[in-house]
Amino acid sequence: MMSAGELMDALRRDHTVADDTAVLASLQRNETGALDAAVNRYERLAYWTAYAIIGVHGDAEEVTADTFVLLWRKRRQVELRGTALAPWIVASARYLAQNRLRTIRRHPVAPIDAEQEGCETTSVELLAERAELSAAIRTAVAELSDVDRAIFTLCIEEGLSYDAAATSLGLAHGAVRNRLSRLRKQLRTSLASFQEDHQ
Repeated sequence: MMSAGELMDALRRDHTVADDTAVLASLQRNETGALDAAVNRYERLAYWTAYAIIGVHGDAEEVTADTFVLLWRKRRQVELRGTALAPWIVASARYLAQNRLRTIRRHPVAPIDAEQEGCETTSVELLAERAELSAAIRTAVAELSDVDRAIFTLCIEEGLSYDAAATSLGLAHGAVRNRLSRLRKQLRTSLASFQEDHQ
């Protein structure tokens, strides 16, 4: 069974032998579709590189997009390692993900105020409790294995089917279903103490 980290390593190995000379040349000539070709080839590798560091789907997606924006901006300075663009993609996604993680840790997201919530009567206590619950969920998810975090992201946050998640992660349908059932129980147990404290 392949973990998220192992999947990322496998993607990196597959792409390391690729010949991206033509793709990079097209980028440097500003040819239509050149960036799309790079994205189609390396989007998953960039995403899993970022996700392995951040562990949050939305942030990993933003880092992935930023990686290809950076590729476009620096296309004339990019140098291939051999004939592969993969090492540049991995190094850039890792650098951007580490920067984003530092930013998240320095500036945690504050709770949305009552007016933005669309409910002016929402109390400060309720907002604080929601923030605490969100923090408890993030903590519980952070304690999951790489594979379980990926399944949580794909099936619960993104709403993918078992089959779609299994295909994305290179796992069997049954493995995803069983792991998701187990991690739901694990999260319920982890959050039970929070609920008891706030009754």
